This record gives sequence, C-alpha cells and structure tokens, in this order.
Amino acid sequence: MAVETDSRDQLTAWVRSVSDADISFAPPSAAAAPGTSVNLYLLEMRGAMPLRPTRPDVRQIELSYLVTASAEDRVDAEQLLVNLCFAVMDQPALEVDLDPPPFALWEALGIAPQPCFRVSVAVRRQHEIEIRPVLHPLVVQPAPISTITGVVRTPDSVPVPDARVEVPLVGSYVLTDRRGKFRLDGIPGDRRPVRILVTARGREATRDLSANDDRSDVVITINPAEAVHA
Repeated sequence: MAVETDSRDQLTAWVRSVSDADISFAPPSAAAAPGTSVNLYLLEMRGAMPLRPTRPDVRQIELSYLVTASAEDRVDAEQLLVNLCFAVMDQPALEVDLDPPPFALWEALGIAPQPCFRVSVAVRRQHEIEIRPVLHPLVVQPAPISTITGVVRTPDSVPVPDARVEVPLVGSYVLTDRRGKFRLDGIPGDRRPVRILVTARGREATRDLSANDDRSDVVITINPAEAVHA
C-alpha cells in the first residue's frame, strides 16, 4: 500500500481543532477577506531525512507554510493566531517556527508585515524499487591484510624518533621508536598502491609504494625543523 500524506489535510485538521474559520492556501494579501480566515501559504520546500533506513522505498520532503490570520476585529485575528500556535505544539506531525520571516518576503508579497509564524509538515511518497532475485549464494572472501615496516631518517641517516607515520587510506598511524623504526599493521594486502605520510616536528614527507615495491624495511627520509639527535 502506498504511503502518502496530504499536507493540506493535516493542516486543515489542525486549524479545525481550533476554529471553523475559512482556510485559504493562497498568498496573504493586504485586503482582508470578510469574516474570519486563516491563511496557509506554502513558503518553502526542503529535503528531509529518510523515514527510516529500512524503508528506502519511502521518500520524504518537508513543506514550510506561512501562517497568518484575519478577522473583522484585529484583536480576534491575533487571538486566533495565538490559539493556533499553541495548538500546533500538540501536533506531533507538525513543527512550529516562531522566527519572523525576513522583511524582503513582505516586500515581495507587496503587503505590510503581519503577525505570523511558520508550520512545517512532512510529506511522504512511496516509489517502486526493483527487487532482483538472488541467483547465486553469497560468498564472503576475507580481504588479505599486510604489514609495512621501515625506518624514518634525516638526510644524514640520523633516526627520527616519535615521528607520526600513517597510511591515509586506512586512517591508522604509529609513532617511530627511538631508533626511528615503525610497524604498520592492518594494511590491505591486495598490493594496491599505498601512500605513507610522515609528520615530524613541523615537517611532512610522503612515500608512495607501488604494487611491486617491497613493504618491509621501507626507508623514509625527512628533514625535521629542529635538529634530531640519535
């Protein structure tokens, strides 16, 4: 069964819980309609979070309406607006926004600013998803894991301790020991190219390993900003 929510039905039910005033979905105007009326003007459409991850067949957007009220007595109109505002707070499917709209909106509508607030309502539609049958049993193959070992040195072959050695591809890092040596575990072992990033005392250096490079005893040269002593 299709999941469908009509925003106007929800909004009409909310207004009817407060008043039997006329309801209009047209833009607000300077000329007040005879009698008492509530104006619900669609002001904005926004993307909304999915209904839930387990229902990818249901799409959802959020509609924001500008709410104004009019009556022969302005006090009655303001009281109706206040009652509507409190009533919407009891509606779990509706969300109220009391921040005033920008003055440019009233200029675009060609009317003076009016007391108002905004109400947002979610609208959902179901769309068809093609479900393909599984033709073969699922086979899970563990990915091979490898290790990279090496040493970080200065151009003068002085070991660099406490250098940060990381593989951005997997987000793991280690610090070199006092002899500048390091060991990186958990590296994909499918022989894809790997970039090693080294950071030491304000300087960075990189070393790219190709699929055919030896990944043991890798030597990385860096020139730290400060003198390093073995």
